[in-house]
Amino acid sequence: MLRPTFALMNRSLRLDVRRRRFHLLRLIVVSVLFVLLLMVQGRSWSFAAPGLSFFRTIAWLNISLIAISGIGFFASSITEEKEEMTLELFIIAGIGPLAIMIGKGVNRLTAALSVLVVQIPFTMIAVTLGGVKARQILAAYVALAAFLFLVANIGLFYSVICRRTGQAMAYTVITIGLLLNGSALIGKFMTALIARGYLTSNGTIAQSAATLSQILHDSSITTRIDDILQTAFKSPAIGFQVQSNLAAGVGLFIAAWLLFGWFNAGVSHSAPSRGWVSRPDRWLRFLVPGRPWKNALAWKDFHFLTGGMTLIIVRLLLIPLLTMGIYLSQLVANTWGNWWDLNMQNLVGVSLVVLAAELLVQSSRIFHEEVKWKTLGNIALLPQPIGVSARDKLRGCLLGCIPAILWLSIGIAGTHDEILRSLNGLSEGMWFLCGLAEFVLFMHITAYLSLVVRWGALPLALVVFASYVAVSMSCFVAMLAGLLISGSETGSVAMAAYNTIAATIVTGLLYAAIGRRLEAAQGL
Repeated sequence: MLRPTFALMNRSLRLDVRRRRFHLLRLIVVSVLFVLLLMVQGRSWSFAAPGLSFFRTIAWLNISLIAISGIGFFASSITEEKEEMTLELFIIAGIGPLAIMIGKGVNRLTAALSVLVVQIPFTMIAVTLGGVKARQILAAYVALAAFLFLVANIGLFYSVICRRTGQAMAYTVITIGLLLNGSALIGKFMTALIARGYLTSNGTIAQSAATLSQILHDSSITTRIDDILQTAFKSPAIGFQVQSNLAAGVGLFIAAWLLFGWFNAGVSHSAPSRGWVSRPDRWLRFLVPGRPWKNALAWKDFHFLTGGMTLIIVRLLLIPLLTMGIYLSQLVANTWGNWWDLNMQNLVGVSLVVLAAELLVQSSRIFHEEVKWKTLGNIALLPQPIGVSARDKLRGCLLGCIPAILWLSIGIAGTHDEILRSLNGLSEGMWFLCGLAEFVLFMHITAYLSLVVRWGALPLALVVFASYVAVSMSCFVAMLAGLLISGSETGSVAMAAYNTIAATIVTGLLYAAIGRRLEAAQGL
């Protein structure tokens, strides 16, 4: 009776076993563990408990990877079928919602769990290094598995109720962020309101908020890992965090099953979204794209990839509103200072965050949208090299960054003295160039992966970039430079220069790889 329900899952698992990428992923994870082990072993003389330090790094790395996997791996499980117009084929073939969810979700959960399981024999080496016990390691992996189960079902739930992968990813990011930081945010907000006299500590609202904050705190994976890594840890492996995460995951799975038919009824025709582009309207006619420009590719990407004039106006208003919101929160938290300097510093920070987010998102979409909707071949038919077309698309994407660049320029003009003081030394200037070079590298990694993977190029790029930074900072050349001239400004400058040169070289290689990938995609 249950055999048809698990047929899709069995097929997916068999296909995943034959795919190289999952085995390669496990090999990469083990390699990263080996590099971390060498780093800890080489610096064990400076640690009181090197095994504890080694395992704490692994635990937090796993938390980050699980959160990222929820965004790029689990949130696309059902939406990818909707966008490729194959979900209706499953339904017509008699595969029910439960079978689809199990087939598309459980196999991904199994693949992610296998990445955790393969780590256990290697992390047991931490016991021999000292500072941690085997039962603590096993309890930590039980907690991580429960957190992974919750994150997988969060992504699956939003993948069921959302029509597009981008929407599911956005909701998943918000939910995971609230799970990890909700307790602290509620606590700080309520403390500020009580200190200002807006609420009383014994009031119903304050008590309810305190209860909610405590539940989020006790069910948080970060709290559980901190408790497990305490020297006096003697609690059972299956604590409140494990129970609450498993219960919430099961609840989300059941909710997604019950809502599957409601949100996926009828046959939908997938097509590129108009995004924020306004349809003709008498009052909003100035927001309509109008006739294409001479550079048609830049016009297309500006309007349909970055949101056009609609999102230009939204960004122009959003950045100062966020800046004022941060300033008001500083006033509530009794952070006093010159209001002009505070607002200018906040404006620079908000503009940088918005600009970086826009550049990374556009890096993940600039080529992926063409590959996804199979329009790259049409671009290749244009009477110009594919590289010129790629640069035209880049110009269109950069036009969407005008509001962030404008507000950033205003903020820099208002606080240029403080910025010049912070970049006064040679070391600070070199590290600024290093950060800029590594951010450009991050964008190139994202753009390249958008041509390679079907979904989740940005989260995967974050993992690859973090691995690159860890390896580059721990490689022999960097360690040698630091040992020869450690503690001096010359040593800091040498480290920054080395990382800048390395990032520039890798960026150049990725730039060439993207060009070759585009030529291969167009059949040349």
